[in-house]
Amino acid sequence: MKHLKLAFALLFAVVVLTLDASPACDVLAEPSVPVFMYHSISDVPVGKDEALSVKVKDFEQQLAYLKRMKYTGIFAEELPEAGKTHRPVVITFDDGYIDNYTTAFPLLKKYGLKATIFVVSDEIGKPGRMTGAQLKEMSDSGLVSIQSHTVSHQNLKNLTHDETEYQFSHSKAVIETVTKKPVRALAAPGGFWSKDLGEQASRYYDIAFRSFGWGTCKRENRFRVPRAGIFRSNTLTEFQAITRERSQTAIRTSGEANDRG
Repeated sequence: MKHLKLAFALLFAVVVLTLDASPACDVLAEPSVPVFMYHSISDVPVGKDEALSVKVKDFEQQLAYLKRMKYTGIFAEELPEAGKTHRPVVITFDDGYIDNYTTAFPLLKKYGLKATIFVVSDEIGKPGRMTGAQLKEMSDSGLVSIQSHTVSHQNLKNLTHDETEYQFSHSKAVIETVTKKPVRALAAPGGFWSKDLGEQASRYYDIAFRSFGWGTCKRENRFRVPRAGIFRSNTLTEFQAITRERSQTAIRTSGEANDRG
């Protein structure tokens, strides 16, 4: 019996050490919460990368699915407290395209789902991007949180410490001047990120997001949170599968088979 207890103790220690040594502690809550990354919502592709423009019909079907399955939208900066929400989901947009206001915003209002838009502060008011007045209107609606995507959308890993400080601090200050609300979250341009950047970002933000991947770990790491990119090629079935896989609560209902159209 003594040997058996010792064996169990050793096994437990190995498991604990294995978990504690995990290098990819990217999820803030266990089970995990779906965090989606969009860019443009447009039938006509915007910019150089067609994949980044999700068709309007597809986006609406995705929102309708989330609403039908009783998901609750939360802001990106609210993710650490996601456990307080029934079936939380985080919908994010990068860059600040004008169609986020003209197309996505009305649909978010229609389905009553919150979203976070990470804007490039130097791009505010430029052709194809949202104006300060539009950002303020969305922020005041209570459905949209406006957060930082840096000043000029550069690869942060190529910048000096001081240049990165400017990207973090100035974008935060500009957006807070526009919305009159705190900017607490950052999305890294292009997903280029490192532990040092996370430590630097923590001086200005409560949480920071990367572009891709899913992590699984019980420990919190608020400065390298992964997101699932949703692109023009994604079918509704694929979107549903990602959502179910990464939900805080497993969704299985008798009507699930009909949620394909």
